[in-house]
Amino acid sequence: MDPLLPTLSIVDTSVPQDRQQCFLKASKDAKTLASRNRCFEWNTSQDKKTACEEAKKRCQHITCTPSEVQYLGQLILNFGKYNGQSFKWLVENDVGYIKYVLDLHIKERRHQGRKEGPGEYIKDLLLQYVQLFPQVSCHLEVNVERAIYGQGRFRSFTFLEMWQWYSLHKTLQADPQAGSAQEKKMAQEAFCSVRQWLTMKEEDISVKTLKRFRQYILNKEKPLEDRPLPAAAASSSSSGSRGDGGWEDDALLVEALSAFEAQVEDKGSLPKKPLSFSERQGAGEAKRRKRSCEDLSQKPHSDSPLSAAPASTSLLEAPASASLVPGQSSSSAPASASSVPGQSSSSAPASASSFPASASSSAPVSASSVPALASSSAPASASSVPASASSSAPASNSSVPASASSSAPASASVSASDVQPRRSSGGSTHSDPAHSEVLFEGWHKMWESGLHGLPSADILWLKEDAERGLFQRAMSYKDKHGNRKWRKVLKDDRMWFHPPEFPGVVEGKVPSADSFFHSSVFFLRSVGVWRYSLRCPRSDCPARTNQKAFLYRCGYSSTVRQICHMSGWYSMLTEVLACNACRKAAKESEEHTIGRFLSWDQCILNQLSPAHRAVFPAVLTLRRGVDKQVIRLMRDRTEGNTMVKVWRQVQESHCEDYLQRKDLYTTLLSQYNKPGKITRSLCQQFQRPPARREPPSARLMRKAFLISEADNIEDYRTQIMSTFGQVLKYDSTKKICKKLSGDGKGTAELCTNVANEQGQILISVLTCEESLEKMRPMAEGLMERYRRADEAPPELMYVDRGCCRVHAVSSVEQLFSDWTDRGMLVRLDIFHWIHRFDAALRTDHHPKYALFKSALSAAVFAYNKDDMALLVQAIRAGH
Repeated sequence: MDPLLPTLSIVDTSVPQDRQQCFLKASKDAKTLASRNRCFEWNTSQDKKTACEEAKKRCQHITCTPSEVQYLGQLILNFGKYNGQSFKWLVENDVGYIKYVLDLHIKERRHQGRKEGPGEYIKDLLLQYVQLFPQVSCHLEVNVERAIYGQGRFRSFTFLEMWQWYSLHKTLQADPQAGSAQEKKMAQEAFCSVRQWLTMKEEDISVKTLKRFRQYILNKEKPLEDRPLPAAAASSSSSGSRGDGGWEDDALLVEALSAFEAQVEDKGSLPKKPLSFSERQGAGEAKRRKRSCEDLSQKPHSDSPLSAAPASTSLLEAPASASLVPGQSSSSAPASASSVPGQSSSSAPASASSFPASASSSAPVSASSVPALASSSAPASASSVPASASSSAPASNSSVPASASSSAPASASVSASDVQPRRSSGGSTHSDPAHSEVLFEGWHKMWESGLHGLPSADILWLKEDAERGLFQRAMSYKDKHGNRKWRKVLKDDRMWFHPPEFPGVVEGKVPSADSFFHSSVFFLRSVGVWRYSLRCPRSDCPARTNQKAFLYRCGYSSTVRQICHMSGWYSMLTEVLACNACRKAAKESEEHTIGRFLSWDQCILNQLSPAHRAVFPAVLTLRRGVDKQVIRLMRDRTEGNTMVKVWRQVQESHCEDYLQRKDLYTTLLSQYNKPGKITRSLCQQFQRPPARREPPSARLMRKAFLISEADNIEDYRTQIMSTFGQVLKYDSTKKICKKLSGDGKGTAELCTNVANEQGQILISVLTCEESLEKMRPMAEGLMERYRRADEAPPELMYVDRGCCRVHAVSSVEQLFSDWTDRGMLVRLDIFHWIHRFDAALRTDHHPKYALFKSALSAAVFAYNKDDMALLVQAIRAGH
């Protein structure tokens, strides 16, 4: 490895090398140096030429002809808290400081009339050095579109590619027949992944990269007139005192596009039709960019690295590697191009540029009909950039996809108009909540994702019903720009939300099937509603000893649990709790992680009081849940009460409830469509009732029952530990151990039980042998239990063997020596005493065996005559 090149700290090494990014967090060495270094003054004793010559001299012990990246890494900082350190050291130890310095430097460069300082050349050289490492330069704001998303299956996707998939989903929603099944699935997943950050508040997002991504998407969704200019091209639209090479490619694009449109119009292939609102916006944007590019072509460029950077290190250079994006399958993606929406595998070669046809054209145009343009600064590989990314400047040989009406996503202005409310010329929105966009506190788009979200029949009443829904009435507020907006906040006085009653009569309009198949929602909010003060459950939490450190609310979980109850289903939502101390520790050290917990996690539920835990209605499994009322059906310990029987009862109840709702719905439809009614002539289309959802399997119910019983172990243990007696029976058997199966089979030989005079078990143990050494822990534990409870020792203990004192003290007396010393008697059980007479018979299968034992028992035991007379009298009376 070249010692003159830096060793980068990569966030995720599993992604392709050109899609990697460095950690922004400072290393321990950087923190230590920053705490000691107090020299923040500028050192302007050197000029740019001298600094570069000295840097090349430092490389001579490795190579006599250092490359640009080698000698630039040896340049020394002359300002800030890392004064005196090399560029190479800074890239290795604190990329976050580089981002801060260069973002501020680029912003200051754009100020009009600003005089350049004598030592600012070092920042220009630092910017030039950083651009040689895409893993570092992607963090700069001028390269925001090349920043890596880094989440889930999209961890190698850039911000621009995520925006393309996000926009494609909206296009496919408007035209369901467009796009392939793979594109629809990919766009749906990307849309859900993006929306989860848009619905969260910025202060609830702890990762700076995701905050940056959220702001990037919000800027993209703004209308064109409100959208800020691209960071790398903002200076080109100013007074023009300094040229910017970032818009050179746009000038070529606009020139070629104008020539192509004129060529097609001469042939008469472009049909004339009025432009839509979004197309007029796009045309105005193209004219504005064209005028800016014409201004650039008339002005000389400065020597600043901000404007004269080569194409290989351009601030807007697109990533060169291939990435699966809309319109292209993984098998057809070229290795050197980043495919985009609307581009097929047969894209134009790298030496030619294919430009999109006009928005009013309906016929696709081949790449051969477009004039090819060449540029001396063009990179070797072609980078395909979508037409929707109007804020990014593509390379001169980039292949822009044709704007097909069905497959390619629309421009950024069209996508924004689909989701954003239209603004008047004054910039203010409507003040009526019925005509303007209403924000819903905590609402996740994942809740509307169908199979793993809320049922579609429940979404409308949960959002709009002011009495029964999740939200209070809409309230107006002013944002930071002074615009009046509307929002609905969650109700904080309940957790159960029950749907409106289904209709029982037709009232004019056709009844909807959704109104007959509503379900309830349980929203667990231990902090938001019950006002609990919960502690962080982690054992290594830095605030473990701080009695005033509690978890705080950090949004709401996008997960929806479907709970099976006796007659149907209901949904369960929950809030997310976070630990502030763990969050701060995660920023300072890589050993800690951000502490976030769901309110239904067992570690959180265990902190609630037993009364509040009892209110929690379900037992949760990995993906679903079972209501506690179903669990209680299994507690009946009668013979034949199996979980399969419980499952059949639940299934029957589900079917009955579903058929009743369906029958009422079809009955009302038949009344609406009676012969002779005027409504019959309208030929209404009736909505089909939703399919019935099957209850979870008997195996899952059994798992839920075992989870529930595991929570009751302490109760069972307390009941057993509080059972005592004065007459005990000590018995051992091998029959139970022979019935063991699975991993425990063959691990025990004897099961020893101690019961009282009422047949209640005091203790039960499994042992491999019946010796004093193995049985002594059981005996000592039982005697200690009596001692702690201040109970008197038993008076009598019956045993099956080991009671004789012919040779010495019996084995049972040795086990319970404390009790025998205080007067407890050890006697042989009468059942086993009668079995001692089996030796008089050859086998217990003798025909007279049962008669003999019955006679022997009658000789030993005698019935109480008075009790027997009362029993006979009661039977004869029919009681």
